[in-house]
This record gives sequence, C-alpha cells and structure tokens, in this order.
Amino acid sequence: MEFQSNHEVGTSWYRRVPDAVLNSWPSPQLAYVVGLVASDGNLPIRNNCMVLVSKESEIVDVCASLLGLVNPHIVISNQEWPRKTALILQVCDYRFRDFLETRGLTPCKTLTIGALDIPDQVFADFARGEFDGDGSWSTSHGWRGYEYLIAKFTSRSRLFLEWLQTTVERLTGLVGRFSGDGLVYNGHNAEKLGEWLYYCPDLPCLGRKRR
Repeated sequence: MEFQSNHEVGTSWYRRVPDAVLNSWPSPQLAYVVGLVASDGNLPIRNNCMVLVSKESEIVDVCASLLGLVNPHIVISNQEWPRKTALILQVCDYRFRDFLETRGLTPCKTLTIGALDIPDQVFADFARGEFDGDGSWSTSHGWRGYEYLIAKFTSRSRLFLEWLQTTVERLTGLVGRFSGDGLVYNGHNAEKLGEWLYYCPDLPCLGRKRR
C-alpha cells in the first residue's frame, strides 16, 4: 500500500510520546487510547511502532492529541477504501510500544486478543475507546412496535468479548449477550451502558457515537 503524508514526520523518531503521558498511567486519557489500539490499532512485528487505522479523522486527531504528539505522523491511503478514505497514525516509540505490550496487546492480535491489564477505575474509558473503534449503536422495534436501543462491540476474538462481557457485568451489573462476532446490549442495558461510557460531558470520544 502506498501512502501520501499530510503531516511532517518529527525528528525524534524513536521517542514520540512524552514521559509525562506514560507516567500518568492509569489515566482515563491513556486508557481511552489503549481501547482505540485494541480495536483499530496494530503492532508491527519488525519495529517498535504502533499503527492506528481509522476512517474517522476525529479518532486519529484525538489519539494524537492524547499522546502529546508533536507533528504526528499521519498518512492518507491513496487506495480506495470502503465509503471513506483511511487515515493512518504511526507512532514509533519503544517505551510506548512496551507499555502497550505490558497491557497484553500483541502483533497479529485480531484473532488472539484476550484479557488485558486495565484497572477497574479506568475501564469505562478503555471500553469507550474500544466502542469508538469497533462498536456501534442501532435501533430496533419490539413486538409491540416500540423502538429500543442496541449497543454492539465487535471482535473476531471470542476470548476478548468474553473478558469484556464479564468485566462490564462485574463493574456495572449490565448483562450482554453474544450474537455472531459481537457482544450486544439491548434496550435498558444499552441505555445504561451509554451512561457508563459517557460519564461526564468533556470526555475524549467520537462525537457522532456519543450523540
């Protein structure tokens, strides 16, 4: 794949993330970033980088801002992407990469990702990042015609979804069910999940999903 850069690449290639950001862990901001990486990120095998791919420019910009990046390395795919152009944020920083691997993230994680090391006090922020990456809201109609909300986390790893389901239920009491490659919350549970994910008005998030 060829890319067209729209940001200048910084000169400090192997240390891009300030120590203050990593030393803040566990912070809501960094937990949200881990959620984004768990959903839309990958860790290349042959370097110390993290690559985040998203069709949402807001996601890429928020992630770069939360990591304190100066002149973030963001590129645009010049190949066709379903419906929207893909944006790619690349962060090459050995300490940030080590932090992600310590949380439990690995290369080629799509089918193998499982339980991660996320403290309870920032789990809602992690889950919001995961939802912004691989989650969705929708509505359906009950047997009497009333409309209800549906929240769905999507992953190809059942082990990861089971860990997510168990942890959300333990922290909130909300019960999700499995449907294909997704963990689904319906009706009242979906509404309460939304209140838990967006627990105050000024959180980093994808605006359209919050709305």
